[in-house]
Formats: sequence, structure tokens, C-alpha cells
Amino acid sequence: MALSNFKVSEGQCKDMLREFAGEFQPLESQEQLILLKDAKTGAQYCECHLKASKIVSLVPLMYRSIMRDSQNTERTVKSS
Repeated sequence: MALSNFKVSEGQCKDMLREFAGEFQPLESQEQLILLKDAKTGAQYCECHLKASKIVSLVPLMYRSIMRDSQNTERTVKSS
């Protein structure tokens, strides 16, 4: 299915927003999260703030390891 043909009802969006809030624990309360709609595209979205520690906790361990190795390599090169 083409993404442009992907339609989600407002009710489904609200359900997904509740699920997102439960998983990512935004700083805003569920009552403060507002479902917005882009006037041009009709895309529904929400703006919120997430703690970096929560995002990092959801990143797979392997990716974190790769990033840490990459940062260590950059530090080594800069200090040489």
C-alpha cells in the first residue's frame, strides 16, 4: 500500500497518541497532548517534549554500542 493512500481516522489517531504517550512518557500529561492536523496535507500529528533518557532507553543496545565506539574514535582522532 502506498503511504499516500494510508488513511487513519481521528479515533485511530487518538488511540495511537495514547499508546505513544504510554510508551514514550512525554513531559506533557495526556490531557495536554493535542492532536493537530496539517491544513495542506491533512496529516495528523502531535507536538510534545521527551526526556533524552527515555529516548536513549528505547534505542537498541547494539546501536548505542556502535555510537559509543564512533564517539570514542572521534575523541581519539581529535586528541592525536
